[in-house]
Amino acid sequence: NMNIKKLTEEYHKYKKEHDKLFSTTTSRALLQSTVNNETGIKATGGFHQIERTFLYSTIRSLKCKNILEISPDKGLTTHIIIGALAKNNEKAKLLSYDVHNQSQYLDQSWSKDCLVERTLITGSAQNTVNISDVKKCDFLFIDSDHSYAFGKWYSQNIIPHLAQGTLIFVHDWPGYDHDGCPNNGIDPNRPHTPSNSEPLAVKEHCVTSGIATPIGNLFEIFDSPSNCFLDSTKYACIQILMRL
Repeated sequence: NMNIKKLTEEYHKYKKEHDKLFSTTTSRALLQSTVNNETGIKATGGFHQIERTFLYSTIRSLKCKNILEISPDKGLTTHIIIGALAKNNEKAKLLSYDVHNQSQYLDQSWSKDCLVERTLITGSAQNTVNISDVKKCDFLFIDSDHSYAFGKWYSQNIIPHLAQGTLIFVHDWPGYDHDGCPNNGIDPNRPHTPSNSEPLAVKEHCVTSGIATPIGNLFEIFDSPSNCFLDSTKYACIQILMRL
């Protein structure tokens, strides 16, 4: 029975808790700036504080027990998810799929005694995801390749196997066209643009067939990209879908 209004209420309810939990020096460094070992280039702002807090508050509210994440961006989302599950103080499982093992970015010292069982499976998610795990999943986070092909793949091979009512967070989903006009890629009144090929795939292979429905985009909740998001993430944020 989750909707945007309820999720927004939960965001404000858990915001202070999130900020306090991730206030340590190590956590701040992890969440604000990570370094690519191969290029040495710092990547900042890839997962904005509002997105992190929204992910955290949603998991706290839903009391999730089996979470599946695809491409956790150097452990950023893993860090947030484990924190929320630890605060729920119940046995839970987190299954992470990523091309590389980037566990070195994780600071789990504050959550080592929690009841969360985390498993990392390396390799392309398209070749390694186990459908039996998907069926057990009660929350899905997707990042990774934002191509039409990838959107089509998870629309046809992952989302249909989720239980009814399961929430799906898809990261780096366009909320605005590059001309500054609202466009989440699913709105039939707005034309398709190159920046939202992944949403187009989800629309064509998932939404129109009644497999899932969009229930909100963080830009819709927080008014505009300019008032809360860094320039580097100005046109992309989390899109929330729900399995029908």
